[in-house]
Amino acid sequence: MPTYTWTGIRSKVWRVRLTPTEIRAVVALAVGMFCVQVDFFALNLALPRMAVDLNETTTNMQWVISAYMIAVGAAMIPGGRLGDLRGHRRIVVAGLAVFGGRHWSVACPPLTAC
Repeated sequence: MPTYTWTGIRSKVWRVRLTPTEIRAVVALAVGMFCVQVDFFALNLALPRMAVDLNETTTNMQWVISAYMIAVGAAMIPGGRLGDLRGHRRIVVAGLAVFGGRHWSVACPPLTAC
């Protein structure tokens, strides 16, 4: 449980002191959110090239982003339930490992060793 302390009348600031476990939880959540944002960023960068290859307008290709956002959001519900059943730490670590492995396999050129 975070500890809140009042620093004084003039500064009107509450300081929060987190335990090391809470700091690790915040870092894990931040890393997970960063990974999702990197995916959206990469997809947005790829949209113009995808539009050229598919003979579509870039505006129509925004549906790809919408579909990806819906898929990510829909996966969070069973992921949260799985975390309740199997342990949140285990599921977060497994999810980040799958994410990292997937991106590593995409980054490697075919028929070469990375």
